[in-house]
Amino acid sequence: FPMDTQRCPLKLGSFGYTTSDVIYRWNTHRQIVIAADMKLSQFDLIAAPSGSENTSRDKHEYSTLLASFYLQRRMGNFLIQVYGPCMLLVVLSWVSFWLNREATADRISLGVMTVLTMTFLGLDARVDLPRVSYSTALDLFVWISFVFIFATIIE
Repeated sequence: FPMDTQRCPLKLGSFGYTTSDVIYRWNTHRQIVIAADMKLSQFDLIAAPSGSENTSRDKHEYSTLLASFYLQRRMGNFLIQVYGPCMLLVVLSWVSFWLNREATADRISLGVMTVLTMTFLGLDARVDLPRVSYSTALDLFVWISFVFIFATIIE
């Protein structure tokens, strides 16, 4: 995340009628039709393959239609909201290298300001995202940026 792709499978079928009663098949001329003006706010639809299969359940066989929607996440929002500001904060923290060595208070205040801003940005980046138990690429990028900024203060 956020450089991921998603596969959303869809199965359509009947649990009341077996294959001896009904068999589902896609129309060969018109399988899955995606509206030309369809737009998703966070994703681009890459592909939508389809097929059919027979599923066995409770000693009976049922006919099902299969469709998968492959989606790729758009990164524009994350570039503007997280990646760009993180990079700018890291560069801003480097300004302390050009300050005079005797201006300790200025260097510390600049470092503390960038650390606090980076902390706020890192916490704010996760607010609208689903809670997961693993680290994402976005978390890793924020932590590496934080380490660069903190290393500037230590120097």
